[in-house]
Amino acid sequence: MRIKTLRSVVAVTVCLSLAAALTAAVAAADVKAPPPEEKHWVYAELKEYKQLIAPLRDEALASGPLTQKEWSEFQTDVLDGGKLDAPIAPDRWATMLKLSVRMPKDRVDELLATYVYGLLTAPDAAAIAREDAVGGLVKLLTIETISGEWQSEGEVDASRQLADFRDIDDKQTGLVSIAYRDGILDATVTNGKAFRPKAKLTHAEAISMMDRVVKTYAGVTRSVSWPSSHWSAGEMTAFLNSYGAASNIALKALLQRNAPAQAAELDKPVPVKLWHELLIAALKLPADSKLPNGRISYEDYTIKLAGGAYIARDRAIAGAVKLGGPLRDATPKEREEARKAFADYDEAFDDSKLALAVHEALVGGYADGTFKPRSELTYGEAFVLAARLSARGTRS
Repeated sequence: MRIKTLRSVVAVTVCLSLAAALTAAVAAADVKAPPPEEKHWVYAELKEYKQLIAPLRDEALASGPLTQKEWSEFQTDVLDGGKLDAPIAPDRWATMLKLSVRMPKDRVDELLATYVYGLLTAPDAAAIAREDAVGGLVKLLTIETISGEWQSEGEVDASRQLADFRDIDDKQTGLVSIAYRDGILDATVTNGKAFRPKAKLTHAEAISMMDRVVKTYAGVTRSVSWPSSHWSAGEMTAFLNSYGAASNIALKALLQRNAPAQAAELDKPVPVKLWHELLIAALKLPADSKLPNGRISYEDYTIKLAGGAYIARDRAIAGAVKLGGPLRDATPKEREEARKAFADYDEAFDDSKLALAVHEALVGGYADGTFKPRSELTYGEAFVLAARLSARGTRS
C-alpha cells in the first residue's frame, strides 16, 4: 500500500512538473522576439522612410512614373527589411529614385538609363557601386531641386573628412562632395570615416540616403509658383520653397496637387475632406485614424464636426487646436486678447480654442476687425493654416 501510494505521489509530481514546464514554454512563445530589422542600424530611418514616401508612392502610381509591379517588387525586396545588408539591385535603386527624386516625366527613362544603368560596371551588373549611386543621385537632383555647384569655401570639405576621399573616381568627387555638404550620405559615413566608394550599395545604405533626400529636399521643385496677387502668396511661396529636416513632404504634396492656379479660386470654400487631409498632413498624425482613447477618430474634429460638404471657420479652428494642441483651455487673459482682436469673438463655436489659436498666431481676422466665425473656410485660409500648423508643430 505504501509502495502504491509512493508511486502515485511520484506520478502526480511528474505530471505537475510537465504541466508547469509546458505552461512556461507556451508563455515564452507568446513573447515574440522583435523583427530582425529592429536591431539593425537603419531601422529608425527605415520606419521613417516608409511614412515619408506614402504620399509620393500614391502620386507616382496615379500619374507615373511608377508601375504597380515596380512598387510591389520594391516593397518585397527593400521595405520588408529582410535583406538590409544585401546589395540593392539597379532596378530597385531606380524605383527609389522614381519615388523620391522629382524628374521631368517625359525624360524619366532617359535619365535613369544615363544615371543608373549607364553607371554600372557591366550592363548586366547585379548591383551599383556607392560612388556611382551617389553621383547619379546628385546629378538627378540638380535637374530640378538643388544647386549642382560645389565649393569647399564656406562648406564642410569632404576631401578632409572622408578617410578614403582620394579613392573616389575623379568624375564623381564633386558630386559626392555635394552629397556630403547637404548631409544626404548614408548614416555609415561620418567625419573621419571611410566612404567606401567601390563597395556595392546595400538596401540599408540606400534607405538611409533616400530618407535624408526626402527630408532635405521635400520632393519639390526649385521654384513653386503661387498666384502672386493673392494675400497668401508670400507665406505660401516661402513654405513651399523651403527645405530641411523639418520640411513636411506630405503637406507639400497635397498643396501642389490641390492649389488652384487662379487667385479667385483660393477664396472659394474648401471641401471638408480636403481640409481633413491637410490637417492630418500638417500635424503629421499617424496613419491610424483612432486617437489613443480608441473612441474618437480624427474625423470627429473635421468631417463630422463640419456636418456638411464644407466647414465653418470657427469649427475648423476648434478641430485643429483640439488635434494639434495646446491641450488646455484658454486663460482669461488669452480670451480677452482674442475679444479685443475680433468684434465677433463671442459668436465662435468654441471661443476657448479660438483664443488659443490667436495666442499661437495661427489665425488672423479681416480688415473690419471681425473673424467671421460662421463663414466657410476657404482654400487660401486652409492652406495657410495648414502651413502654420506644420511649421509650429503639435502642442501635445
